Formats: sequence, structure tokens, C-alpha cells
Amino acid sequence: MTTQYILRGKTPVPCDDLMEWARWMDTRENIVKQTKVGTMFVSTVFLGLDHSLDGDPPILFETMTFCDDSIACQRCSTWEQAEERHRRAVEQAEALQKRAETIVSSSLAPSHSRER
Repeated sequence: MTTQYILRGKTPVPCDDLMEWARWMDTRENIVKQTKVGTMFVSTVFLGLDHSLDGDPPILFETMTFCDDSIACQRCSTWEQAEERHRRAVEQAEALQKRAETIVSSSLAPSHSRER
């Protein structure tokens, strides 16, 4: 069972030659997309190794969201799925960023007390 893959365009193909695989992985062509959202960073990459338990289907892509000391991770099989997971992770990060900004701005707003 093949566990090493490279991309031909956006399509994963098995690669049994370890040296060819290592050279390809060194090219940075494995980056699907990376997005900064406030203090968060969303990164989606082609892993080059099958991370499934049984290889059917192979799990070859990973989307990670880095936020301070927290990390969220999702994995999938195809480039298209990876793009969709990245898009959803960015949307979630933007919503979280907006919520954090709302909390901070409301806590910094001057309080208005009525004089009696």
C-alpha cells in the first residue's frame, strides 16, 4: 500500500520513489492556502503522506487554525475538500475575531451612570 503521494496539479498521485517524493515535498508546492485573521493563522497544506488508518480514501490534506496556544485541525482527501475546509476555517476565525473585538470594545466603552 502506497503511503507517499505528490501532487500533479491538484491531483494526488502515489509516489513510490522516496527521493523523488522528498525532492517534491521540499518545493513548497504543498501549500494549498494560508490566511491570517487578526491574531489567528489558518494554514491548509498537502501532507504528502496518507494519514488514514486503512488508505480508503487516503487522507492527504490538513487545515490547521492557530490561535494563541490553541490549535484546531481537520484532514481530508482531495484538494477541493481542502479548499472548502480552509474557507470554513477562515469564516470561523473571522467570526471569532469579530466577537473578540466586540467584547473588547464593549468593555472599553465608558459606562454612563445617572446622577441622582
